[in-house]
Amino acid sequence: LVSSNALWSFLEPEVQAMPLEGYLPFVYLPNSKASAAFELYNHGNIAFQEGQSIEAEKCYRQAIDLFPHHETYYKGLGNAIAMQNRRKESIEYFDKAIEINPYFGEAYNVRGLTYLELGKFQEAYWDLQRAASFTPSDMSAWSHLVQLLLNLAHLYNSKHFFEQAHLTATKSLIIFAALTDEQQAFGSNQRDFLQQIASMKA
Repeated sequence: LVSSNALWSFLEPEVQAMPLEGYLPFVYLPNSKASAAFELYNHGNIAFQEGQSIEAEKCYRQAIDLFPHHETYYKGLGNAIAMQNRRKESIEYFDKAIEINPYFGEAYNVRGLTYLELGKFQEAYWDLQRAASFTPSDMSAWSHLVQLLLNLAHLYNSKHFFEQAHLTATKSLIIFAALTDEQQAFGSNQRDFLQQIASMKA
């Protein structure tokens, strides 16, 4: 309990405190604020997966109001807002997720993708590099990084960026080969794209 946010779950609802090291708790007291927030977060995830971004945003905001210490809640809120084409606004919530947990690879990934969509390539590159570094098993982070390098290669007619895209794709496939079957199944769509880029020649 000392090394995770689970401590705060046992203190809730009487005590409000900051989390330790950005960990998401997996133990909740029944009828606690943490438990209610987690239920709302799960409802938000279901709504998001069904494309109901406004309902998802509502659930994530309610979860944060109850228990504003979890990076995953802010990442979910940022995703729901970005789905509504409010990308600049979504950055604020990805920032908050990273503030809580500076090693949260998923948040760097979605913020980097958002920067990419906004045409802010330097910020996107910084974020996507960290996403791949902090969560190397996440093939979507590698795929987004390679896509950014390809965009830069075409934008500047640069062989250097294309070579970087090729090398990055190759590196990601080496990592992919070491993943579990379950992880590989989850990243199979990104693998196909990365294989295509790794097989291309400058």
